Amino acid sequence: MEINLGIVWQIALLVLGGLVTWAVQRVFDRQARLVTYYGHTSIHHVSTDKPITVHTHSLVIRNTGRAAATNVRVSHRINPLNVYVDPPCNYRREPVPNSGDDIVFDTLVPGQLLAISYLYYPPVIFSQFGHAVRSDQGFAKPVSVIAQQQVGRRTSVFLGILVIVGAITTLYFAWYGGMILARQLALV
Repeated sequence: MEINLGIVWQIALLVLGGLVTWAVQRVFDRQARLVTYYGHTSIHHVSTDKPITVHTHSLVIRNTGRAAATNVRVSHRINPLNVYVDPPCNYRREPVPNSGDDIVFDTLVPGQLLAISYLYYPPVIFSQFGHAVRSDQGFAKPVSVIAQQQVGRRTSVFLGILVIVGAITTLYFAWYGGMILARQLALV
């Protein structure tokens, strides 16, 4: 069975064209993209004349897209009483029937980050809040955050140079291999 290389090249170019189109669209598309993660969750035992227990957690929302996110809503299953938004900005609370409140922000500009801190007392616990973040552009993507040590500037530059050299080397060998293959096919 003989393989028609013309058809293989056409299929490869179609796949490559689709990938390039997807990548270009992804880079230049002006959309709002919300990501959310938990800054902390904690329990504090306050020692006073009458000891009390206080629970806290924070929810961080960031617009990583290239367009403003509008009508950003943070939904809750219970009604949070003590809420602080940092940096301070305008928001409103809208009650949801048979549930808690929605905290509504009119817009989040590209790159804007908001931290919402909650303070509450037992028997309420963190898992009862059930945060859901959405906007007119869609749901926020929850991300896991892992604390890690940041590398220095010199190390970052060195690794960047290694990546560029590796990419150039890979492209060169791919081109060189293609030239050898083309010569072999021309001889057949």
